[in-house]
Amino acid sequence: MWKIILSYWYGNEKLWKAFWILVPGSNFGIGVAVNAAEHYKVTSIGVVALLLVIIITIEVWVTVSVWRCAPNTPKKIWCWIVRI
Repeated sequence: MWKIILSYWYGNEKLWKAFWILVPGSNFGIGVAVNAAEHYKVTSIGVVALLLVIIITIEVWVTVSVWRCAPNTPKKIWCWIVRI
């Protein structure tokens, strides 16, 4: 699992994989977690803080991974589009 995570982090994957797998996948997972917290009326500041730290960590990882994987595309225009 770490090998896959680091492969994206270091920009070793193709851009389409980094964008179309990580962005919708992370957004879906975060949405499920937030909706579950709302559904179960989580009010503990510790749980909310932990959830926030996890969400920020995931979003940073996805953003950096897509940025670093941007050059790995045959059409270089996509590199610039993704980075805007």
